[in-house]
Amino acid sequence: MPNSFLPPSTNTNPGMVILGDAMNMRHPLTGGGMTVAFNDAVLLSELLSPELVPTFDDTKLVLKQMERFHWQRKSLTSVINILAQALYSLFAAN
Repeated sequence: MPNSFLPPSTNTNPGMVILGDAMNMRHPLTGGGMTVAFNDAVLLSELLSPELVPTFDDTKLVLKQMERFHWQRKSLTSVINILAQALYSLFAAN
């Protein structure tokens, strides 16, 4: 199965959240998309908790937290992306 590279971008669209493979894809060989999606959901719930974001009406604060989300998720997603790419390289046919 061919592999694509789709890097994530910071979400700047008010009212929209994209997680897991919808935000950036990785090869399905590792099943890493679900791991990333679950991690994204946990991280996002922490960043958008009522203690940090009392109301979603504060668009500037929500977008600020979404920017933090973008950078904080990289520690896990980069490891999974490297694993997926390495396994794809191992099993890819010429």
